[in-house]
Amino acid sequence: VHVDYPEGIQAKEFIIPRELLESDCVISLSKMKTHALERITGAVKNSYGFIFGMNKAMGHTRYPSADSFARMLVDLNKYVKPRLYIMDGIMAMEGNGPGSGDPVPMNMMLMSTDPVALDSVFCSLVHLKPQMVPTNYHGEKMGLGVWREEDLELYTPDGRITLEEAVKRYGNPS
Repeated sequence: VHVDYPEGIQAKEFIIPRELLESDCVISLSKMKTHALERITGAVKNSYGFIFGMNKAMGHTRYPSADSFARMLVDLNKYVKPRLYIMDGIMAMEGNGPGSGDPVPMNMMLMSTDPVALDSVFCSLVHLKPQMVPTNYHGEKMGLGVWREEDLELYTPDGRITLEEAVKRYGNPS
């Protein structure tokens, strides 16, 4: 169905499956992997799966730069409003993503109600500056979430830890 989103900064309309509008709750499940245009495919980028059918290909033409595409993705997340974002990082992917790359064991699952924070933690774990990812930069600027370390709260099954501790314990510098 065609939906209007006048509040959108970059995108004022979307074509999405009717079932998405009829659901009580949306949970976004993404894979931890790299992306040629946006640097990572994470929680924010995963929402592109909400776009119906051939409209995905047209979206890359309509939003050709990393920044315009990122702003559209932020608008899409703000429209759909997933309640929870889960990232499967048990086996991640590095290299020429999102379609081809090499598997890398990260052995983790990440989850958050804030997709920008989730993607920022992912970035930190792979030693990529979160602000270098357009979906993080524009996501914070447009009010979707936060990427700055001082605004993040991280928890493991053992309790709260700092981002520095998480990177030391779970990160992959290579």
